[in-house]
Amino acid sequence: PSPAMETDTPDQDGAVRDAPFKAGTIGVALSLPALILLATTWHWEFGVITALLGLPPMLVLYLWWRPNRSACSLAHVIVAFGQGFWLLGSCATVLGVFAFYGAQVFATVIVVALFAWLPPLVQVLAVLVGGLCAFIAVEEACKLAYARWALRRRMRKAAVVGRASAAAKPFVIGAASASLGHASALSIILSLLVTRVFLADARIDSSEFGTIVLYAFLFAAASMP
Repeated sequence: PSPAMETDTPDQDGAVRDAPFKAGTIGVALSLPALILLATTWHWEFGVITALLGLPPMLVLYLWWRPNRSACSLAHVIVAFGQGFWLLGSCATVLGVFAFYGAQVFATVIVVALFAWLPPLVQVLAVLVGGLCAFIAVEEACKLAYARWALRRRMRKAAVVGRASAAAKPFVIGAASASLGHASALSIILSLLVTRVFLADARIDSSEFGTIVLYAFLFAAASMP
């Protein structure tokens, strides 16, 4: 069984009893601090950005989970966030990048063949918008696929103890945790690209660091659920 399902099965009365964290859950919980330390060893500025984009969402999830602790365990929330951060954050982003460039090639062919009379700036914007739409569509499709998979596992697990009706609320909490984890990962990846741009001269001054922070918060505001 997956770590997400090991400690959050409802009892016959519908309540969830917290159990000690499994090794997988502890690994997921420690993976983000490890990533922050790794980012800091590269450039401390990016380490700060990673912490700002990763730790507050986990704190929000914890505060949200506390009033709902009878519905699911903390392990379920942590693992769902980790699956969104690592699994969706990597797979969905890679597929989204392929879709982005593929859609740009397709859009370029269409624009050149049918809309060559448009001003060059409009043509470039049309190609860019086509790529962004494809990227977002693939990202959302991956999140939907994950949510359907998680719901099926949750329903099967809850049905074992005759509490299938108790699966809805933990599923919502888990899906929101995964979505937040994915948004954090995507924001960190985009912030990494911005940081690389400002590292063209091998250093980042205070003004550039402030600009990177601004971009990071814009990415977070656009992607966070």
